[in-house]
Amino acid sequence: APRTVTVNESGATLQVSTPQWSLAFDKASGFLNSLESGRQSWLQSGPRLQLWRGPIDNDGIKVRPRPGGMLEIWQGLGLDKVVLRLDSIKAIRKGGQAIGIRTVHRATGRNKWSDFTHEQLFEILRDGDIRVANQFHFGTLPVDVPRLGVTLALPPGFEQVRWFGRGPGENYSDRKVS
Repeated sequence: APRTVTVNESGATLQVSTPQWSLAFDKASGFLNSLESGRQSWLQSGPRLQLWRGPIDNDGIKVRPRPGGMLEIWQGLGLDKVVLRLDSIKAIRKGGQAIGIRTVHRATGRNKWSDFTHEQLFEILRDGDIRVANQFHFGTLPVDVPRLGVTLALPPGFEQVRWFGRGPGENYSDRKVS
């Protein structure tokens, strides 16, 4: 059966609901603040842009930072302290029916808001699932950044998960164990 999706804007919140779950976005920041189903909260924070990772020797960290190394360049661009600013948040409709929420954030670590744009589409699929698509646009930043992705934090109680990647912790494709 076709899904029923309602969008409600009240005060500082933009809420999207189906009979099974609800999403709440902060209209001032554009961040997803909650994902609830029944009486269960499934989200602590996120998904949010992440451009930083711990530097390694190849980045120029060694005993002391190597002049001109990638670490120095990344820190000069402020990638270790990126701040996001909301450009827009709006409900996406098709045929009069709400099908998602699109947020656009500008990002910088050096107060130059043309550095980077992160666009997220929270799409409500026909079966009620939520698909989050991310688009990253480089402005004045170089294409070589330490990390490009999003982070998502779950609330306490979700420590038991199945991981289908390498691990048990974060890892890279050129490394087989962690």
